[in-house]
Order: sequence, then C-alpha cells, then structure tokens
Amino acid sequence: MKLSKDELLADIEQQGSTKKRPPKVAPPTKRGYKSILSLWQDFALRIDQPALVPSAGYMKSFFKMLAIEHKGMLGPRLSLNTLCPYVTRLATAYKHEHDIEIPQRVVGEVKDWIKTDLKDLLALSSKARPKPMADSQDLEVLIRYLWVEDKHSFRNQLDRVKLHFFLLCLAYTVSRPGAVVVSDSYRNSNEAMKYRDLKFHLTRDVEGGPPQMSLTVTFKLMKGDRDEEDEFVTITLWEDRAYPHLCPIMPFLTLAYEHDAFDIKPEELFCATLDRSVVEVPLKDEVLDMPLFRAADGTAAWTYAASYRALTALAYRAGYRCQVTSYAIRRGAANILEKSATWAETGILMGHKNAKVLQARYVNKHVGVDLQSLFHKRTAKTDRLRPLRSLAAEHFPGAPCDLRGTDLHQKLRKHPKYIERRQEWQDLKQSAASAALVKAAKTKMNVELARLRRVETKKLREDWIKTDGLRYLRMQRQDNAAQELSKELNDYTLPPWRATVTEMLFEASDQSQEGRLVLLRNLRDLSKVKCGPARTKMLYPCPYIDCAHHEKPFDTKDALSRHSRHHGCRHSRHHGCRYIDCVYYEKPFSTTAALTRHSRHHRQMEYMSQQMNEVTFTRRATLHCGQGNTNTEHSCPHRSCPRYVLPFAFKRDLQRHCDRIHNTSEYLCLHQHCIRSRKPFTNEISLVRHLHEVHSQVFLLDAQRQPPKPHSGFTSEAGPHRVLQIVLQAK
Repeated sequence: MKLSKDELLADIEQQGSTKKRPPKVAPPTKRGYKSILSLWQDFALRIDQPALVPSAGYMKSFFKMLAIEHKGMLGPRLSLNTLCPYVTRLATAYKHEHDIEIPQRVVGEVKDWIKTDLKDLLALSSKARPKPMADSQDLEVLIRYLWVEDKHSFRNQLDRVKLHFFLLCLAYTVSRPGAVVVSDSYRNSNEAMKYRDLKFHLTRDVEGGPPQMSLTVTFKLMKGDRDEEDEFVTITLWEDRAYPHLCPIMPFLTLAYEHDAFDIKPEELFCATLDRSVVEVPLKDEVLDMPLFRAADGTAAWTYAASYRALTALAYRAGYRCQVTSYAIRRGAANILEKSATWAETGILMGHKNAKVLQARYVNKHVGVDLQSLFHKRTAKTDRLRPLRSLAAEHFPGAPCDLRGTDLHQKLRKHPKYIERRQEWQDLKQSAASAALVKAAKTKMNVELARLRRVETKKLREDWIKTDGLRYLRMQRQDNAAQELSKELNDYTLPPWRATVTEMLFEASDQSQEGRLVLLRNLRDLSKVKCGPARTKMLYPCPYIDCAHHEKPFDTKDALSRHSRHHGCRHSRHHGCRYIDCVYYEKPFSTTAALTRHSRHHRQMEYMSQQMNEVTFTRRATLHCGQGNTNTEHSCPHRSCPRYVLPFAFKRDLQRHCDRIHNTSEYLCLHQHCIRSRKPFTNEISLVRHLHEVHSQVFLLDAQRQPPKPHSGFTSEAGPHRVLQIVLQAK
C-alpha cells in the first residue's frame, strides 16, 4: 500500500507541529525527580519567587539550606555523597519537567563549591554507607542455621525452602533481587521471575550415570532495560549431588511440584533414561505466567520488602552484627567474577554498561592479595585473607536476638512508660469509650512494649558482642564438664520432620536417585506442616461427643462453624435435646426455637422429678460474683415443671421462664402477609418490638400504656389482645 501525496504532506505537517515528548523514565527515577522538585518549589516559595529558574547563586543557597535543615543517615548533616548527586538530579528533573536545560558549567560550578567551600563551612563528611560482602562461607552459615539451628517458626514450612532457594539463586546468578522478586521501585506491578523464564533439562551424563538435571534461567527484568525485549541474560544452574544443601535443583523442584508445574511425576523424573544428549521437561501452560517465588496467599509474587525482612531477620538470628542483605551476596559473587571472568562477561552478568561501576560499587576495598608473601618471593596465601574480607569477623553465633520468654522481658512490664500506656488502656476500658478507642489504646500499649523490647535487646546484644572475644578465650580454658554443660544449655531439639530433612541435606550418605527422590518427598511434605509462633490459642471443640473433632478441637470459630454444617446445625452452638434417652439428643435441631418447642413435651412429664440426680440445670447465682447477695429462692408454680424443685435465684429469671415455657397464648402479627402471622412470638414485648421495627407501627409512651401484667400464677391473661389495644390506641 502506497501513501498518496496529500497523505505524505499532511503527515509531514503534523510531525512538524507535534510537541516534543519528554524522555521516558522509570518509576524510581520519577520519584527522585518529584522529591527534588518539591524541595526546590518549597525553596522558591520561601523567597517569594514561585517561577524561580535554577542558577548558580540560587542553587548554592538551595543546597546550603538542604545541608543545614536535613539530617543524614550517617551523621548530623547530609554528606557530600548525597548532595553532589542531588545537583545532577535537580538539573535533569528541571529539564524533564519544564524543558529548560541548566548548563553543565553551572552544574560543575555548584558541585565544586559543595566539595570545597560548603564542606569547610559546615564540616560536611564524605562518609559512605558500609557495604558488606558475603562469600560462600557466609552462605553456608546462613543455610545451615536456617535448617539446623533456627528456632523461628514459619507459618508455612515451605517458606524455609523458598528462602533457601532465594539465597542460592542470588549467589549463583549475581542477579539483582528486583529481577527475581517484585522490586520496590515497581510496587504492585507483580513483575517478577515467572515460569515462562525457566527451562528444565535432563542432560546425559558423560560417565554413564543418571541424567544431570539443570535449570536455565532467563533474566528479563534488567535494571533500566525492562521494556527492551532484546536485553536479557541467561544462566544455567546445575544440580550438586555431593553437597545437597548447596544444590539449587532440589528446592526448585519442591516449589515447582507444590505449584503443580509439571505433568511428569517425580518418580518418572528421577528414573528417566535418555536416548539423546538433552531432553527438555516441559512446564504446564497454566503456570507459565505465574511467579516462581510467591507470597503467603500463593498467587501474588514475593516482594523485595518481604524477602528483605526474611533475609535480614535470618542473619540477625544467626548472630551477624551487620545487616546482611541480598546485595551483600551479590557483591560476594561479583568479587569472584572479577577474578575469573572477563570485563565483558562481568558487565553482561552484572547488568552494567559502564565497567567503572564494578570497581566503584562492588569490588571489596580490602585487597585480597598477600603482598607480604609476594614481596619475599614466597607462595601467596590468599586463603587466610578470605575470612577477613567476608562477614566472618561480624559473625557472633549465639548472640541474643529476642527477650521474649525471659525474666528481663517481664521486668519491662514494670517500666513507667509501659505502665502509663497500660493505665490509659484500662481507664478507657472501664469507661464508656468506644471499642475503637479501646483497641487503639491497647495497640499503643503493645507498641510501647515492643519498642522497649527492641531497645533492651540491642543493648544486651551489643554488650554480649563486646565481650565475645574474652568469653570465647575463657571457654577454651574450661574443663570438659563445663563445656558439656554449656552445650546442653544451648542445645535445641529439632522437630522430627525437620531433623529428617536436615540429615539428608547435610549428612548425605545416599547419593543415589532413590535417596534424592526421598529427599524431594520430604521437602514436599513440609507443605503439610503449618505452624505459627508459639502462643496460647483458644480451642473450639465440636459439641457432639461422638464426633472426632470433640477431642481434636478447631483453632478458630469459623472453622467450627463450617464443621457444624455437617451435623445439620446453622450455628456452632449445640441444639440437641438435653434428655439423654431422647432420639433428638444426638440429632440436634437447627435452631433454638425448634428445640424450645420440642422441650415443652418433656417438661410436662415427671421425668426430671424422678431422676433428680441427672438434672443439669445450673443456678444463676453460682455463675455470678454476687452469689451471696440474696437467699431468696423463686420456684415455678407448676408442680410438673423441674423448676418447681430447682428454684431460680432471681425473680426476673422466673418471670422469663413462665412467659416462655408456660404461657399458652400465641402472639401473632396483625399483618396477614407477614411470616410472624403464622409463627407466633413467645411474649408481647417481642411482638410490640416487631410491629415497631418491621411494620413501622407507632405506639404511645410507656407512661401511657397499661401497667405490666401481674405475676399471679405467672400466666398471661391478656395475651395478644393487650397488644392489639395498644396498637389501636396509638392509631
């Protein structure tokens, strides 16, 4: 199809009049632009110049204001490493927003002024945040602690497998966490590694053994190139039969089979024989667009914030003093790449277009060269430098990480601030305050206790770490008995399901296909082990004695309510007849009204009077704190009623009993189309309330009504006629 002359000329005219679009930027860059422009606009309004254009003089005053008024993360003021990038960001953001370019000469002049004059004037620091590096030994420490020593109780034990695979994936692929899980820069996007980015292969073993399993991962969510389809990195991970705890294939298969990603069974996978060199095991089409690392709901992708909390909490419990993040593992892998791969390969794997980024941001400043041995022409001993360059010096096994369950935690409840919060909560609870205010006060009380616990834990942990060296040296001089006693105090017994998996991971004696298949089964069985943090829970047993859940109660009321439907009950309350020899004792009614109508048959008999010892009524006086306030007993006037022998403790209970049990009058609704015209009420008060609320009947005030009925015989003589009189009188 060829365009005509008029169409071409019209398109040329349209393109010439079209306004130039600003360059596309990523969401995190937009947030950075927005923050610096808001600070600049606030500065312009303070000097009464809303349309102020950045110049050298105004920019110097602006950044001096930022340095004075804002506090830095590493000191009382912002550092040079923060202010200088802000200059470039302001120039770029202003051009992107207003299409006005600030000359590079002005930007360079302001940066030089910050590094010289402003630095001397405000004593600014050039300190940068510490960037720890985790090597392979630190990775093994974290994985071993996760399975062998960690006392933390995951709500779903597969989260332990997920965190295990996440650590191995970061170490073996040198990837950013934003390429594996949902990046915080792209919140709520659900963009993470999906099954579409994975390929699982079986490769023929050269030595004639079982086929080698491999997982090929394609990283498409590269930093700055998410929208570029030709920008990706592909890495293959292999199984490790010698060290099962370092094998990435086994935790991947556990997650994949939990997500039902394969059509082939595990037995067929581990017993397969190949007639060619490579065979791809296909994934189901239903899971291709589903994330590999999933959140607690099982559908949404795992976020960076959740993975950050899980990893840092694991390292904290393991005894690391510094904060171990996913970037610490990435730096460790980058330092290995720097020695074994070319600059081009390192740049592709790291996702860096500038080779200087690796040297400036990732290479360890602690040089790993044994210059002392090389100077004397000896063999370099670089292995002894390895623990000094890693996090081994920051690792203090056994460091306290929580105060809950200790005497010190109980002492915190006597802290004045906590007592003050608790007193506020109790005052609101005893007053007529709303439930929302009471709940908010209780939340403040718990938050204050948590804050005090964190402060005391930090102090105790720092004191413990400071004396770690001396304590360790003293332990070396202890006798064997003292060492055994210390070991018993710090001993932790693993649950049976976890002990089995730990033994197969770290003490693998059976490296056959059958042994690895058993390990996969045990890892998959972790999905059946669901437990939360140790706490006291309410138990809700089934009220039916012959039901299995009568001895195995539920954890929530909702679960009991759902279970009660199997017994024909609408609610979790037991509505069976109280007489044991009745056929409706084990076949309860669905409502209390049906049970009440059925019970009238038993109350007219002498069953209860003949078997007094089996009566299960309870005096209300014994259920209240004021049981000694009265000695008067109120018996039912009907001799055939069990309450004739077992009186009530309160007169109002006797009145209610006579109205509901012995009142033969039927209080029907006056409206023929109402269901209550066929289903009567038990008393006139309920009927009056029904007419007022449902049919909008207007009644006279209580002072104008007839006096209440007498208690002689406790039977209703007026019946529904009295209510009818009230209704007619109101009309």
